[in-house]
Amino acid sequence: MLASIDTCFLIDWSRYRNRFLLTRLFDRLLVSEHVLSEAESEGALSFITEMIGDGLMYLVPTTSEEDRIVHRLVMLSLNDSRIPEIHETEAYTVAIALSYNAVVLTENKAVLWLKVYHPEVISVPVWRSIDVLVEAVIRGLISINDRDDFIRVLNNFTEDTHHLFSEVDIERALRRLRL
Repeated sequence: MLASIDTCFLIDWSRYRNRFLLTRLFDRLLVSEHVLSEAESEGALSFITEMIGDGLMYLVPTTSEEDRIVHRLVMLSLNDSRIPEIHETEAYTVAIALSYNAVVLTENKAVLWLKVYHPEVISVPVWRSIDVLVEAVIRGLISINDRDDFIRVLNNFTEDTHHLFSEVDIERALRRLRL
């Protein structure tokens, strides 16, 4: 399974103590030059360098097809008042995912709302960090016994990354895990 990863997601996961869960869930992570140009922190660049060096991350050259997809996504976000403006980096992350039939890894609201309101345009799965953590539990990469254990997993992620999860998302994740 492949995943196309955006900058903010990559930066968050570069800070997470169990960041290599990504490489156990996905065969390869795909990034565009747009993502690399935004990843300026030492931790993120170190993570990227290590992943590329180990063959776990691949720098994807973009094509005119991805350019067309990006244009469509930008136009949709501009013309649909329910959707925030999508930024170029996130649009290329989606375009690459569509080209390679990969999962989109993002926390970007525009991408999430585009998936909700235009599922025919974003036909691949869109996962946020909480979805990755749930999937890691389902696949046995993270061991938990109960609800409190999963909450601890989320708290560890928040402690490392400062990314907060909404109560709605936590409850949805707990239902998916049947906790």
